[in-house]
Amino acid sequence: MKKKERIRKAYDSTAEGYDELYGQEQAEKYEASLEKIRKAAGAAATLCDAGGGTLLFQEFLKKHNLIASVKYYVAIDLSLSMIKIARRRTAKLEASTLTELVHADVEHMPLRDKACSLLVSYTVIDLTDSPQNALREFARTSDKCIVSLLKKAQALRASVSRPGVMVGETSKDIIFYCESKQQPKAFKEERLED
Repeated sequence: MKKKERIRKAYDSTAEGYDELYGQEQAEKYEASLEKIRKAAGAAATLCDAGGGTLLFQEFLKKHNLIASVKYYVAIDLSLSMIKIARRRTAKLEASTLTELVHADVEHMPLRDKACSLLVSYTVIDLTDSPQNALREFARTSDKCIVSLLKKAQALRASVSRPGVMVGETSKDIIFYCESKQQPKAFKEERLED
């Protein structure tokens, strides 16, 4: 079984308990990057949540009164079970009219170049087949990115160009911010063909 299929199945099978298992951990990452989120989200007409899962990030934005500045929210996830929970959450948050839930792979997002003002992706590239392809895709589709990497993923961190300026840290993750003009060479290379 391929890596993506294993990951999809794992998230499908744990989706109902995801928030209970990982909600606090995700909230710590959002809090660690809150200052940068405030600045970037304030100017974000279109926000992409790459690996959006159950939309914990959208709930965080609402809690901090940042969702009002977002005109269009695109959440992309590989797991249909996570998307089903996201659909319920966005309805509960009364954000359904501004939210598009997309079943897709973050390494091949069905978005136009620079379609998003801001892209956030918390602990997702650690799960991709090619972190560099995911980072290139983030750069292709957005003007600004907030991306986290697991600290324990030493081999991954060694193989990936630093994805911007470090803006936060938790016990498990390092969080980076980048803008298109600041993106390292690995971000600017042409998109890899399938």
